[in-house]
Order: sequence, then C-alpha cells, then structure tokens
Amino acid sequence: GEEVAEAGGDGPVGVFVGDVEWTDGVSEGGVALARVQGDAQYIEFAGDDHLDITEELTLAAWVTLDAHPAGDQANKGPLYFKNTYYLQVEPPDGTLAYYFYDTAPEGYHVSSVPIPTGEWAHIALVWDGSVVRYYINGEQDPTEIDQSGPGKSTPGKTLRVGGEDGACCPRFFVGAVDDLAIANYALTE
Repeated sequence: GEEVAEAGGDGPVGVFVGDVEWTDGVSEGGVALARVQGDAQYIEFAGDDHLDITEELTLAAWVTLDAHPAGDQANKGPLYFKNTYYLQVEPPDGTLAYYFYDTAPEGYHVSSVPIPTGEWAHIALVWDGSVVRYYINGEQDPTEIDQSGPGKSTPGKTLRVGGEDGACCPRFFVGAVDDLAIANYALTE
C-alpha cells in the first residue's frame, strides 16, 4: 500500500508523497525514499496531539545511505521534520543535526560522528528536557548539547519523514528507513 501506521494504532496514518517504495529493511519491509537529491518523496503524517511533543523527545530510526549528502546546505537530508523539531543528515560528512524551536539555546546543533554508508545504521536523538544526546548504532556521540524547554507547540502542523518541502527548503532524505520511532520521553541508552 501507500500508507504506514503506528504499531500501537493510536497515532496518525502516514501517507506516501511522491514515488516512495517498499524495500527490504532491517525488520521485514522498509521504505526507500528519494534516489536523487531534490526528488520530492516523503511520508506525511497529519498534525495531531500525538506528535505535538514539547517537553522531552526521542527520534530514532534505522537508516541506510548509499553515500553522504554532497554539496551545500540545499542537500541536507531531513529524516524528521515537523516545524517544531527536526532531525537531518548533514552534507558533506553525514553527521546528524537537529533544531528544536523555542528552546534555549535555540539553534542548529550538529553531531560529530558520521552515519556509516552502505549498511543499515541505527540513529537516535534523545532530549531529556535539559540535555540532547545523539546515538549511532547504540554508541553515544561525544556531542552533548544543553537544551532547556519547553519547545514550540504546533499540534496542527504535519510531520514529514524524509522531506522538508517548504518554500524555503525543498530538501529530501536520500536512502531507506525502517522502524521509525518517536517518543514523548527520553529513552535511555
């Protein structure tokens, strides 16, 4: 089909936008997103209270990249984008970056360990309300960011997995994803 749903059945249904395809994943089927930088392919979840997370947050997924994004900032690879919080893969070295709106210090923060290419890798961003940590394949990145909240509340805004298709920033994740996870609390290591 062309939809994905939360495992528990309580959250919104995600609808495929563009030429999103099912592929082999880590656990059964995964989803292949854009094959070419700039192709508009992503999964869109309607805004609702489940995704309006402002106090603590965990964003995690299995991802596979053929290569790190090349070029300038126009080629960032957004994995999660909600206009409240986002997590993406940075060019040119494949590190992770996030932004939480209305937190202190507000800003754009980048990890120091690149995501491996050519294989499935588990990535996670965890915010416990005071510190942000990145994890790649279960190992904590040495970068930690002091970050206090709450973050910006936008219950009506959509969540996009794999794309930021706004007027300012038509950017898309190039690769495949599996076992996406969003939690309104900080998972432990």
